[in-house]
Amino acid sequence: MTQTLSLFERTLNLFTRVRAGEGRTVAVFALYAGLIIISYYIFKTLREPLVIASASADAKAYSTALAALVLLLFMPVYSSLFRAVSREKLVMILALAFAAMGLIFAACYQVGMNIGYAYYVWVSIYGVVMVAQFWVFANGSFNVKSGKRLFPIILMGASVGGLMGAQIASWVLSYSGVLSGLLVASLVIASTAALPYFARNTVPEDSRCIDCHLYQPKASGLLGGISVVFNSKLLLLIAGYALILNIINSSGEYIFAQALLDHVDSLGIVDLHQRQNYIGQVYAQFSFWVTAIALALQLFVVSRIFIHFGMPVAILVMPVLMTIGYFLGGFLPVFSFIYLLKVTDNSLDYSITNTVRQTLFLPVTHEEKFEGKTAIDTLFWRLGDLFQAGLIYASIHWLGWGIAQLMMFCAVLGVIWIVFSRLISTEYQRRIVEHPGEAPKLNAPFDEIPVMPGRELLFRIPSNTFTAADPSDCLHLSAKQADGSALPSWLNLHEKEALFRGVAPHALSPLSLKLTASDDAGLCAHNHFVLQPIDPTTHY
Repeated sequence: MTQTLSLFERTLNLFTRVRAGEGRTVAVFALYAGLIIISYYIFKTLREPLVIASASADAKAYSTALAALVLLLFMPVYSSLFRAVSREKLVMILALAFAAMGLIFAACYQVGMNIGYAYYVWVSIYGVVMVAQFWVFANGSFNVKSGKRLFPIILMGASVGGLMGAQIASWVLSYSGVLSGLLVASLVIASTAALPYFARNTVPEDSRCIDCHLYQPKASGLLGGISVVFNSKLLLLIAGYALILNIINSSGEYIFAQALLDHVDSLGIVDLHQRQNYIGQVYAQFSFWVTAIALALQLFVVSRIFIHFGMPVAILVMPVLMTIGYFLGGFLPVFSFIYLLKVTDNSLDYSITNTVRQTLFLPVTHEEKFEGKTAIDTLFWRLGDLFQAGLIYASIHWLGWGIAQLMMFCAVLGVIWIVFSRLISTEYQRRIVEHPGEAPKLNAPFDEIPVMPGRELLFRIPSNTFTAADPSDCLHLSAKQADGSALPSWLNLHEKEALFRGVAPHALSPLSLKLTASDDAGLCAHNHFVLQPIDPTTHY
């Protein structure tokens, strides 16, 4: 039923279900994700003071829209690389190319060039391409059941990386300045170049996507990825979900930036250098709290939501909370509330919603996984930036909206987001149900467990009692009385140790029990047995 777990794997089992041999895989993928996010958070924190300190908050929105247009021009290059090289070599090339660009920006900044807008656009592209490519790589490395179990724990590495990146950026801005931050972030991303080759080889055979590496792209250019999206109901819904999510999130970024500028003005800070430092410090602390909360959610909440409630609940958490938050913000558009709301927004986005977005691509075809996902994570996601920039321009120049009106508009979009979430959940569950797999098998049943009344019972369930039909499954053990009622108060099943334990009462009658082993899809096998009292004077 189970193999021996290492100490690290037993520790990981406190947060999710991990099979023997998967501990090293989780560590390597979490490290890989963490290093990418460390570099991104440093780059991202540095970009804020370079743009909005000397401009208006809407300049940030327009720069993000420009990044979307540049990304469209970049896509043909990306598509050519996608076809020409392996997934491992592709992410290596991208890592080295972005590291080189970071060093170029550092050199330009050192000689006094104004890199603000160009740097902002580049960081926006970096955040989309590198993070999206990591998850394309991860989706192609794990099968559906392993990915559902391990993605939440891998994302803990990303959350730790965000926490470290925000803190490093804060230290750099306090003691060294922008130049040092650019150099550090560039070296961090360069260090990931060889990790894809090592990471793929650590995935146990029973946990990996068997034939994903054999898939060769057939679509032509970016339009091929778009056609894949439009030919799939699930992917089209996910694209709409991503579009609305990005419009709301990017609008929230503008609202936060505008509220921060108003706050800085109220403090009377007019010197450009002082404004840059103050704004950079606020964003660094903001990023710290976002990543700290996201890490806590990833550690203690996300995997439990997926295990106990599944996708139908997980996908609704952020849309429901943000719809309520932006609605309340329409009546309370002050900086302290907006700060709290945006910390909550980004914390949920980086934890549960990020896990949801990656998990949605596990039960799709190879074509949908590689080409459709890439189109969604780049084109459709960036379209949200274009719509958001148009919204900001219209609200300022045509509608005369302030922060309160924009927050109310985000609340209206939130209702539409909830509808998309429900539709996605239904379609996702339909795909899962269409391929439920085989139930676990009762391999070596036992009929009774001898119990001495008044003595402690310690019975370890034999490891070969149940066998998972799918080797990538982790079996979940539970026990009840044969009539469906709970175990008696004196008896407990310690699932992780596969151990029945308790002190039997002196007046004990034969007790019929049912032991159940269930897989990740909820399919079960049962073993019926009896706790049989025995005379302690005749058994030694």
